[in-house]
Amino acid sequence: MLGFIIAFLVLLIICMILYHTDLGRVLFLGQKLAMTVASGRVANCLYLVLSSGLDSNIGLTLARKLVNNPHMQALIDKCHENIRHGESFDKALLLSGIFSQMYASWIAIGSRTGEMESIVSQREINTDTASYLTALRAALRQSPDVILLGEMRDYETINTAVTAAENMIAMDSSILQLYKDGRIDKHTTISEAVNPEIMSKRLNLL
Repeated sequence: MLGFIIAFLVLLIICMILYHTDLGRVLFLGQKLAMTVASGRVANCLYLVLSSGLDSNIGLTLARKLVNNPHMQALIDKCHENIRHGESFDKALLLSGIFSQMYASWIAIGSRTGEMESIVSQREINTDTASYLTALRAALRQSPDVILLGEMRDYETINTAVTAAENMIAMDSSILQLYKDGRIDKHTTISEAVNPEIMSKRLNLL
């Protein structure tokens, strides 16, 4: 009996150690969720590098060393290859598939406005913050223009999200304001909008 308990505890410790690695997350959580975690690690690495004034290629190289997910490493290699073939950094990120379409669009806007380091800032629950709700409240203290919510799990989170929505502007409105300020051109404004057709009509009214 004692041997069984010891073996169980050893197995539990091994599982806990594996869970805190990218490879372990693939095993326990599945490829899709593990890729989401890996993309967050890449975003954090790019944020630190770009906010320090270093080159984006250095950020990609460091990010590749940081993540242990082979699929994400392959996507980073693809991004490097796109850059070598003449693509811009934001376009290379979009083509490689490291980030989602919406996140890649915001990176493109950050690249064009010279505020890339303010775009690629991401936090991981249980690593960078205690809970989803705590992370959302902390984000509100930074006076963001846009918060992307993947899910709302409980009443407190929903209430905080609604409060945030009441005090913030829509994503397309934020893009439109960048155009009005002369920081992005008309083509970028339309192409990066969530609803390009409506954005085009709004621009025609200016």
